[in-house]
Amino acid sequence: MSEPLRRRVVAGAPVVPADNTLDVVLNVIDRLRGTLSEETGQLRAQSLSGLHEFSLRKSQCLLELTRIAPNVPVDLTNAPLLQVLTGLCRELEENRRLLRLQLDAASEVAEII
Repeated sequence: MSEPLRRRVVAGAPVVPADNTLDVVLNVIDRLRGTLSEETGQLRAQSLSGLHEFSLRKSQCLLELTRIAPNVPVDLTNAPLLQVLTGLCRELEENRRLLRLQLDAASEVAEII
């Protein structure tokens, strides 16, 4: 392994050429947003089936992002990246809100029982 390539290996992170790192991050974020969208749709429809699978898929995306993050150049002037991250934050917040509603409802039912 060449020295520049060796330096990019971080605790099991996938080795990604520097010029491809942003593409990999955007791909993972896209998969995470898709998962969030599906889960949020099911929560709105009050369908609780598949929540465990959604949790696993979100965890996998977050693990991948954690591993690749040290290789991502921080560029706060990258408008497309900022737009994607802003959208992700909105989707995470909406997903969190709906999950909180479900947990609160479950707690109320548990109190009654």
